[in-house]
Amino acid sequence: MNKLLNFFLLLLSVLFSCGGKAQQLSLQQCFQLGKENQPDFKIQQLKTIEKKETKRSFASQFLPEIGVSAAHSYSFGSSINPSNNNREPSNIQSDNLSVDARINVFDYSKWNQSKIQQLDVEIEKLQLGVIENNFNLLVLEKFMKALSLQQWKASVSFQISNSKEQFQRISKEVEIGRRAKSDLYDIEVIFLQDEQTLSKIIQDEKQAKLELVQLLNSPSV
Repeated sequence: MNKLLNFFLLLLSVLFSCGGKAQQLSLQQCFQLGKENQPDFKIQQLKTIEKKETKRSFASQFLPEIGVSAAHSYSFGSSINPSNNNREPSNIQSDNLSVDARINVFDYSKWNQSKIQQLDVEIEKLQLGVIENNFNLLVLEKFMKALSLQQWKASVSFQISNSKEQFQRISKEVEIGRRAKSDLYDIEVIFLQDEQTLSKIIQDEKQAKLELVQLLNSPSV
């Protein structure tokens, strides 16, 4: 039943006027436009990307750490030669090169840190889903309000067209004396009431569609 209802909802469309041209949008199109243009979606998507980039891969934290260092020293001086007891110059030069490698076998603190970072990513994803659900419900509410007013306007417009034809027919019958003038007054009152109703519906419809457009935040609508 729900699938059938969703199918019919997707077939319905709201008619907009954009730059003097008529534009129809289905409920699914409204959902899509909102996701593409609403700042809330963009902000939350950036938060999710940031958490993913911040999260370091758990495996990469246990890769070997290699360090290389080099040292060079040169000293000037003199020393006494034991064979002849004479002082002779003594210059000493030395070079030292060392390589240090370490491998972390297991570190519970890094394991916990990795799990926390992964949970942060999942939380941001869930938050994005909550934002999307709330937005879709709001779009559905605005869409159905605009659609119902659009359909009501069409119904009242059709009713006014019939009332106008009936008014013209009764006017001719009154002129030739086949109907009383009171009948003409009655239909005239109904006709004026319908026109007032239509005028209010048109204003309400414009407001409802404006609210929907603002919610979608799309420059193309």
